[in-house]
Amino acid sequence: MRPKTFFFLTGLIAALTLNAQPSTPAYDFRAIVQPGMIIGGHAFSPDTVVDSASLNEAGEVAFLCHWRENGDVIGGVFTSHRLVVRQGEIFDDGTYLVIFPEHATVAINAAGSVAYVGQYAGKDADGAYGIFIERRLALGPLYLDPPIPFTLTDDGRVLLTHATTAKSAAQKRPGVLDRVQIRMPKMPKDVPVAISPSRNTPVKSAPVLPIRGERPPFPVMAANHSGQQVILVKLAPSGFFLLLATPTH
Repeated sequence: MRPKTFFFLTGLIAALTLNAQPSTPAYDFRAIVQPGMIIGGHAFSPDTVVDSASLNEAGEVAFLCHWRENGDVIGGVFTSHRLVVRQGEIFDDGTYLVIFPEHATVAINAAGSVAYVGQYAGKDADGAYGIFIERRLALGPLYLDPPIPFTLTDDGRVLLTHATTAKSAAQKRPGVLDRVQIRMPKMPKDVPVAISPSRNTPVKSAPVLPIRGERPPFPVMAANHSGQQVILVKLAPSGFFLLLATPTH
């Protein structure tokens, strides 16, 4: 992690925890992904949009995101250590992963297997949704309106979490809409706010930040039974941090 980025994130968390009460649980924060990091050969750019995330009991995070590449919007599924899949891939059975729909969800189980929703084309469907485990279609075709809520069990089964209404196969191809960026709260004057990580600079891992305090008021994307939480911090006009908050004991 570059010094400017480290001090920015340290200052951010410090500023957000100044009013923490003694009775409030404290957290350690670790950056799972941020601009400039490289996972599975992919360098994350500041315009990356994290759509969804999942967290298992071991503290491993899986997340689905979109970014711009050569003028197109591209989607991919990652863990903190590897690229699971990116759109446009053709799997061994001939299934073509067309796109990750808006509001697509992701899940990771105790074994570290990752499942996700994608729109695909293949021998049994053309433009239908499916739920994949890693690079295999596990459930589909599904002609449903996203989001499609599901769980991935520890023994590798995909379960829809509630009944949904089926729709015709003749549906519009979903697009990825622009998201509203959340502006950062005002920071103290002595907290540096400039970050400029190189797109091509690999960051193998991010250290646990030596900052403890109340969980910052940003969206919690996932949580586990150990009290860990995945928090998304968006920077305006662009940039982001995906943080793992671990309660201290």
